[in-house]
Amino acid sequence: MGPLTAVKRRLQGVVSTRETREEYGCQSCEARFDVQYHTCPDCGSYSVERFDW
Repeated sequence: MGPLTAVKRRLQGVVSTRETREEYGCQSCEARFDVQYHTCPDCGSYSVERFDW
């Protein structure tokens, strides 16, 4: 889904299941996040990756 489609759906009140789940996780401490961090806020690791990659 493109960024404009996501904005349009959010304005219309449509939220997909992909947008509501936690997509990112720290490989070191296994913390989960809704947004992508460069460093893990819990442990400070630089290995925060997307789950579907």
